[in-house]
Amino acid sequence: MQGPTPPDFSAAWEEVGDDVDGPPGVVYDMFFPTRMEFPPRPMPEPDPSVLMETCVSKTFMSGVVGYGLGLGIGVLIGSYEHVAPPMPLPGQRMLPKVPLREQFGETWIKTGAKAKGWGQNFMVITAIFTGAECVFEKARGQHDIWNGSLAGCAAGATLAAKSGPQAACFGCVGFAVFSALIEKVTGGH
Repeated sequence: MQGPTPPDFSAAWEEVGDDVDGPPGVVYDMFFPTRMEFPPRPMPEPDPSVLMETCVSKTFMSGVVGYGLGLGIGVLIGSYEHVAPPMPLPGQRMLPKVPLREQFGETWIKTGAKAKGWGQNFMVITAIFTGAECVFEKARGQHDIWNGSLAGCAAGATLAAKSGPQAACFGCVGFAVFSALIEKVTGGH
């Protein structure tokens, strides 16, 4: 026993094909009025440089780089800070000898704490400065010395804000002058 035969739609397809004129290699969908290219074009690859042009990504990346730079400076400064043994003054008794292994362990702990502090400070400074500079540059629509000076003022005032308004003003002026000087020396690059 044989089932029902499926309907023949070849005439309908031919009718649709005759009504649509188009360039070769283009397929028209019967259900959607858009045209589809055959073979389809490959999707363009995402451009990561577009992501790096946003103020958020610039701020984040500068914070990461600032933290790394601060860690390096902290290790360098911290390692020299705890190396010299204290010198006894004349008339005082000699200090007890501490084993070398214990000295290294104590120096390593203090150096790590110093490096972490420097890293956090540099991270905050670079993130505030870069974020503010990017915002000022986008708001003003110009890339000039004033963006760096305004960002330096914002960073200096923010860092010194806990010490009061006078310290915030000095921080603003100090960072702004330093930023302008760096911009002038490096030529705005």
